[in-house]
Amino acid sequence: MYWLTPTRSTLPLHQLILFLDLVPPLRAPTVGRWEAPPVGWINVNTNGSRNTGTRLASCGGVGRDLESRWCFGFAQGIGSYSCLEAELWGIYEGLAIAWSLSYPRVLIETDSREAYEIIMSSNTQKVGSFALSSIFALMSCSWEVQLVFVRREGNEVADVMSRLVYPESLKYRRWLEPPLAV
Repeated sequence: MYWLTPTRSTLPLHQLILFLDLVPPLRAPTVGRWEAPPVGWINVNTNGSRNTGTRLASCGGVGRDLESRWCFGFAQGIGSYSCLEAELWGIYEGLAIAWSLSYPRVLIETDSREAYEIIMSSNTQKVGSFALSSIFALMSCSWEVQLVFVRREGNEVADVMSRLVYPESLKYRRWLEPPLAV
């Protein structure tokens, strides 16, 4: 099985979408439990959640290395967004933190099939989304990024992380050590 991954490039978004490489995946795209990334990669699990009563959303995630060591975690209340937009914000935040910490190879895992498919199809019709356009911009930087769809069972820690802030608080939290709730 193969999927599209953006090349290392500093091309503008409208040109980046035209230059995608067909590359072999690092592993099958529907992992049922968390798996360590390949040597030299960091695994970033992300999640978004939305309270149907308040319609407020949050996102969260965790970065771990080959030996399952905690590299970073985050959670953020993001306001009134759809479930899809919350998932996209989680992917964006995970990428942004990994980039800021200079990780050269990042394997992003999401349990949102819709977010996965939009990003993998480079759906330019949805680029009106700030989170999605920011994801494309970060993926075009000089590093290697692969996106994998995982089952919910493989994304449990990210799910917990996304619920560590109250969506209405609009607070951003980042952990360099695992919080007690994880």
